Amino acid sequence: MRFKSFDVWVTFFIVMALTTNIAFIYAWDMLHLTLAMMFNILATAAKYMMKRDELGDVSLGVSLVADLHMIPAFFIGFVAAGTIFGPLFVPIEGVLMQPSDTMVIVVGLAIGAAFANGVSVILLVADELWKHTRRTKEKDAVD
Repeated sequence: MRFKSFDVWVTFFIVMALTTNIAFIYAWDMLHLTLAMMFNILATAAKYMMKRDELGDVSLGVSLVADLHMIPAFFIGFVAAGTIFGPLFVPIEGVLMQPSDTMVIVVGLAIGAAFANGVSVILLVADELWKHTRRTKEKDAVD
């Protein structure tokens, strides 16, 4: 079986969008947030360019949902990180550091995007299984 290089890149960007998003949720690091947003947008662009069927259209819609979570999270995150207005963490008396309310919003948006990315990975696997089943039935019909 021969893989098309474009399919490999689409799969790469879909999985990287999910994994970098999970990395940000774990680390709360602006580099991870930037990478997650970048890979989400690249995954959406790749899905837009590929040949689409019903499942591909659904996958594109799910990817747009992830983008609509990550883009605001990115801009809100940069505001909260102190690049414009304030610190990423705020000191509270008696506690070492607590996340600012803004970063809680950013992580919440990232969790929503991670869920959408997870659905996208499930759709990718389902599409590949469906294609494999169809090829197997066609091969059996020829034999």
